[in-house]
Amino acid sequence: MSAYHIFTILGFVCLVLFVKRTILIKNTIFYFWSLFIIFSLAGSKLFVLLEPETSGWEILLNFNRGFVYFGALLGAYVAIYLYSLTEKISFLMIADNVSLVIPFAFSIGKIGCIITGCCYGVYHDSFISIIYSSENSPAPSNVPLFPIQFFELIAGLSIGIVILLFNKSKRNAGDITLLYLLLYAICRFVLEFYRGIVTGK
Repeated sequence: MSAYHIFTILGFVCLVLFVKRTILIKNTIFYFWSLFIIFSLAGSKLFVLLEPETSGWEILLNFNRGFVYFGALLGAYVAIYLYSLTEKISFLMIADNVSLVIPFAFSIGKIGCIITGCCYGVYHDSFISIIYSSENSPAPSNVPLFPIQFFELIAGLSIGIVILLFNKSKRNAGDITLLYLLLYAICRFVLEFYRGIVTGK
C-alpha cells in the first residue's frame, strides 16, 4: 500500500470523524458511509474513461492509479442524494455538513500525492521545485517539477477555513456546498495551468 492510498484512507477517516453524526438517522450511519464509499470510488474510476489518454477498461480495475477527484466528488453527492431520498431527510443539510469537512479531507489526501509523486506539476527549475528520484514514482525521475500538490493542499486548507468562517454567519441551506464548489473550481482552474499530468493518469 502506497502513501497515496494511506493518506486517502486517512482523509476518509477525517470525514467519518468530523461530519456531524446528528444529521444522520440513527442506525443508518453505516449505510450512509457505505453509499458514500461506493459511489465516490465508482465516480473517481468512471471519470478516468473520459480522459483522452485513457485506453481500455482495465484501468477501472487498477487501484494503483486512475482516480479522478471530480468523479469522486460527484459520486459523493450522488450518494448523499440517494441517502436523503431513502431516509426522507434534507439533501442540502447533509451536503452542507459534508462539504464543511471535504476540503480538509482533500488536503490530507494531497500529502500522499506529495510523497508518492502522483498528480505532479510541470517542469519548473527553481528553489521551490520538487524532484522525485524513485523510479516507482508516477512523476518523471530526477526532473525539477512545480510542487502543485503542495499548493493544492494549501488551497484545500484555505477553502476549508473560509467556509468554516462563512458557516458561522446566517445562511441558507445549500450555501456551504455552493461556496465550496465555487472556491474549488476557481482554485482548480488556476492550478490546472501548472499540472504536468492528465487528470487521473
